[in-house]
Amino acid sequence: MSELEKKYHTKRWEQMKLYILDRDNGICQRCGKLITNRFIIHHKHLATLGNFYDPANLELLCIECHNYVTFVEGINKNDKGNVTPHLHENTDLLEFH
Repeated sequence: MSELEKKYHTKRWEQMKLYILDRDNGICQRCGKLITNRFIIHHKHLATLGNFYDPANLELLCIECHNYVTFVEGINKNDKGNVTPHLHENTDLLEFH
């Protein structure tokens, strides 16, 4: 597991997810729907060790919007501008009970 992936398993990340959920009022920042089930705290720009916990780089998305942004729009790009979808296990998935 990389240093970046380890950050998804920290108490700080758990606290940041709750902060973003509260900051965004439980509303998907893409479609505007109130999220009542599963959601993702999404890195707007490719996550790095330097920006991982930056609230300005994080947004609340519903699962549908996150999948669209990640797999259709391919927002995670390498230096050449080619689409490189983020395909690892999603460990920042939360679900309301």
